[in-house]
Amino acid sequence: METNSNNIIFCQAEIPYENQGDLVINKILLMQLRKYGRLIVNDRKVPAWYCKQLELTDEEKASTYQRKFPILIVLWGLKTLFNLNKNVYLMLRPGHFYGEKDSLIKK
Repeated sequence: METNSNNIIFCQAEIPYENQGDLVINKILLMQLRKYGRLIVNDRKVPAWYCKQLELTDEEKASTYQRKFPILIVLWGLKTLFNLNKNVYLMLRPGHFYGEKDSLIKK
């Protein structure tokens, strides 16, 4: 299947790294998503060994861009306003949000 270059798919890579099941699920998910568009994966704060296991290319790593991940999503979204053939997707990860517990706790 040929990749649809009109689709940009943003994904998070930050999960509990010690859980090998999550690694397998995310690896398969990314393999399938590649069929539908260009991936940009938020690999910041993610160990290099984990990115290697996910088989991320440099082009797919958000860390290779100068902007932060949320800004990349907004910028690509703005580009779609001028090119209606392009689509931007944000893939939310299944399950709970990892690494953001402190922001959910009322202080």
